[in-house]
Amino acid sequence: MNSEDTTELRAQIEALRRAHAQFRDDVRTAVVRQYQDGVWCLPGSQEALRDLGLPPIGMDFEGYATIRVRITAVNDAAERAEAVDRVVAALTVDCDDDGIEFDTESVTASLEAQVATEL
Repeated sequence: MNSEDTTELRAQIEALRRAHAQFRDDVRTAVVRQYQDGVWCLPGSQEALRDLGLPPIGMDFEGYATIRVRITAVNDAAERAEAVDRVVAALTVDCDDDGIEFDTESVTASLEAQVATEL
């Protein structure tokens, strides 16, 4: 086999690889479309992709989480505003999970003032 034949064979192999990759992308797109159109359920779509060795449908979720926390004491705050600021700072969300993105839209505290009887 001469170098010209080798070059042509390599070009054909690369063209087949590109065609195969495009075919796989087209099949995956068709499966995802079936799911999005409500023709296939998610488990069936995921199973079809898995059986074909294709990446699963990725799901992103968005929503709200509401957490109610009873504040039992804010010690050594000189005034209510300081107590509220300290509670809000303590309740601001921090997360080490790179798969979760969030915005803390609103952290509020409703505190009742009582006179400390102990000195």
